[in-house]
Amino acid sequence: MPMILNVPGASPGDIARGLAAAQAVFAKAGVTPMQAAEALLKRDGLATLGFPDGGEPSADEFAAADAFDVAKKLRSRRAARAGLMCPRKHICA
Repeated sequence: MPMILNVPGASPGDIARGLAAAQAVFAKAGVTPMQAAEALLKRDGLATLGFPDGGEPSADEFAAADAFDVAKKLRSRRAARAGLMCPRKHICA
């Protein structure tokens, strides 16, 4: 499934750079965008329900969800080069 980035007012070049930056974050974390999205759902969505299936996210799932968080914040290569605040050094370093 292709990634889609929607940033109102962004140029096609900005969108392309944002997608490239997000892909780089996922690659560095060793996950696909879909794996990251699924981990985010498990971490955030099911947490509000108290993990009804009985299983909390694994460390790998937490890392994948963190990658999604970081990728979501990136909007351009410029933002990445500027050292956008990153809560997870193992993904951004």
